[in-house]
Amino acid sequence: MQKKHFLIGLALLVTACSQPSNVTETPEVNPQASKVVLFDLSKAEDAGNADWRIDGAYSNWADSLRSLGYTVRTITSVNSSTLAGASVLVVPEPQNPFSLTERDAILSAMNSGMGLFMIADHRISDRNSNGWDSPEVFNGWDGSTPSSVSSTYKWSLDSQYQFKLKFSFNSSYSDPVYTATPLTTTHPIIQGSTSSTTDNVNSAGVYVGTSVDVTSGQSLMGANGKTYLATSGYGSGRVVAWGDSSTFADNTLSNGSTGQYNNWVNLSNANLARNVVKWLAKDL
Repeated sequence: MQKKHFLIGLALLVTACSQPSNVTETPEVNPQASKVVLFDLSKAEDAGNADWRIDGAYSNWADSLRSLGYTVRTITSVNSSTLAGASVLVVPEPQNPFSLTERDAILSAMNSGMGLFMIADHRISDRNSNGWDSPEVFNGWDGSTPSSVSSTYKWSLDSQYQFKLKFSFNSSYSDPVYTATPLTTTHPIIQGSTSSTTDNVNSAGVYVGTSVDVTSGQSLMGANGKTYLATSGYGSGRVVAWGDSSTFADNTLSNGSTGQYNNWVNLSNANLARNVVKWLAKDL
């Protein structure tokens, strides 16, 4: 009798082990899948010989972000509606100033956690001949060019006050090409993911750009004794400043032609572009 009970128990155990489990595994969630990265095109970022568009010279950058799971879009106006739900706003070499209303919309979104990537170029890189260049658009009117500015646009984004990061007014188109190298190896933008070294940033090209003066924040990359990559914060959001727009350019243009340079594949330029966005989106 005892043996019979043993055999019945054994049969029940085998049957239970052979039945499919009702417990479902939680699928791995891509943290980037629901996050939106916006590239601004409201400030003539494609004026003159510039083409800082996600369907142009920044198309490789946009494609690489999509491959990571991000949603990448262009905006042609800056307001609370266009910024709603965005994780990151990229502003690449703007040529027109921000109004007070636009700045307030950006600051409000950053208070809620949106990250901002400011990409400048050298002084006198006024591509639409309105008296403004990107360092001035980010910092605010320099008092000379244009000759006069209304109070609505005078301070533009006011980076030196709002974020404690100021793009230098001393650079020019005659500045040489530099290779910026890390000033620290521990920051996530430089280090990349901790599980791999393939996304580290070892160097990045500054193809005639402008340096960044850091009042409060952290200098991450530099050359010739100057900072070219810096970070700061605002509200719940993060800020990154970089001194050259050409760094992330591929050789495709939005009109279907081919550009002169494919800097995207040089040095660690591509890794830098991706890591900045991931850090701003709080994925690094």
